[in-house]
Amino acid sequence: MLIPLQDIIEYAREYDISAFPHPGGRALREDSCKFLGALIRRCQLKTVLEFGSGFSSIIIANEIKHSADHLLVSIENSQYYSRIAQQYLTKHDLKANVKFSTFPLRPRFYHKQILLFYAIPPGFWSNLGEFDLVLIDGPQHDFGREAVFYEAFHRLRVGGIAIIDDANRESMEIIYAKKWKYFFGDAIRMTLLKHIGLGLNVITKLKETPMGCNFSKYEILISFLRSARNFYRVLTYKDIH
Repeated sequence: MLIPLQDIIEYAREYDISAFPHPGGRALREDSCKFLGALIRRCQLKTVLEFGSGFSSIIIANEIKHSADHLLVSIENSQYYSRIAQQYLTKHDLKANVKFSTFPLRPRFYHKQILLFYAIPPGFWSNLGEFDLVLIDGPQHDFGREAVFYEAFHRLRVGGIAIIDDANRESMEIIYAKKWKYFFGDAIRMTLLKHIGLGLNVITKLKETPMGCNFSKYEILISFLRSARNFYRVLTYKDIH
């Protein structure tokens, strides 16, 4: 599917989210939320997988609820943020097919690299099909998101779209994007929208099989050291609000 990004950017400027007051703080930025809602509406997306529950959950649910076969699966590692997202839906009386789940972050192998990802049991995916859209806005803090797109790629249908928030962060998402492009090659198309929010990387899945290029020993070592640091952060982080 050819995504008319410029048309969606223009449409997003007029997209109305005034019914849902933006909470500020760590929530997906307001202009990013407007782009997200505009994308779902213009591309008629029905099934969404979200990593990082929050205010974005209500924007997604409000758009997809109009489709009979819609579904939002929202995954979070923090009970607090998952609970907040569920409260948003209850407060605004949104009747949508939404599945909230929380899983801790744990190390696992991705393409010979040790990376942090949600400890999701394999059976979780058994009754879920492929998704039209994946939003990657988690895990929060500096716990690392590189593994999330490796997993998300296999959950997306061909022609499906992934949106990565915080895409302007040079020490994280920009590095991850280079590695994703190196590994997946012509199986994906990336467009960085650096002026929307904190940067959005819009990735379209073009085909099922990635190029599968091998990472160097240096990159594997760096990923191990980075993941060790991130896992230490996870273990010492207090999810108290």
